[in-house]
Amino acid sequence: MTDEEYNRDVKPLLDIIKKQSEVLAEQRKRTLEEVDKMIRERCPEADGTDQACLSKE
Repeated sequence: MTDEEYNRDVKPLLDIIKKQSEVLAEQRKRTLEEVDKMIRERCPEADGTDQACLSKE
């Protein structure tokens, strides 16, 4: 494969994959932040290790 073929055929796909990975990483981060916020709202005394607090309704 020549550099020209790589730049034409492969590099654009790798760029798309890299961008998608970045977007997914940001989405995961936001989801974890939202879950953490929801837990803190439901159980303000939770320190992140209190399983009993997570299961109380």
